[in-house]
Amino acid sequence: MTPFWAIANVFIAFVFWIWFITPILHFTNVWYGKYMPISTSVSYDNTGAKYKVKNVLNDRFEFDLTKYKAYSPLFLGTTFALAYGLSFGAITSVLVHTYLFYGAEIWRQFKESIHQEDDIHMKLNKAYRQAPDWWYLALGLGMFGIAIGVCEGWDTQMVPFLTFQSNYSPGGQLFYPW
Repeated sequence: MTPFWAIANVFIAFVFWIWFITPILHFTNVWYGKYMPISTSVSYDNTGAKYKVKNVLNDRFEFDLTKYKAYSPLFLGTTFALAYGLSFGAITSVLVHTYLFYGAEIWRQFKESIHQEDDIHMKLNKAYRQAPDWWYLALGLGMFGIAIGVCEGWDTQMVPFLTFQSNYSPGGQLFYPW
């Protein structure tokens, strides 16, 4: 069962951001919100029509600044813009919070785990054969190679190798159990 303080925290944050901040931003016309629905996942152009991404791309499907300036900047609904900003803030705050409040403990546990005796979970898991490390490495490198092959081998209009790699690593860093 979820503790009351967790439910209250989510509810207070919801009330603050959705019932209080969103209407203020929307009705004071921050980000030109009055010209769009308050809550929508659609992107708009400066005429209020759905944003046509093809109008800002060249023949090679690359962003063209001249076409962008001739067409329109991108306009987002108030809750959509807030969701983007708060998501970036949430990821950053989780990483900073974990480092500041638990960094020393995580590092200490990591160093002690090498010489630590098995807990009940380790004892139960010893009944199963462990997958070798090379299997995880081979699987990861294989999938990475397939992704690069798809981006470079076919005309998918996707990003080049270095950009793909820079987008691939943050997810890997968040996923890997340091």
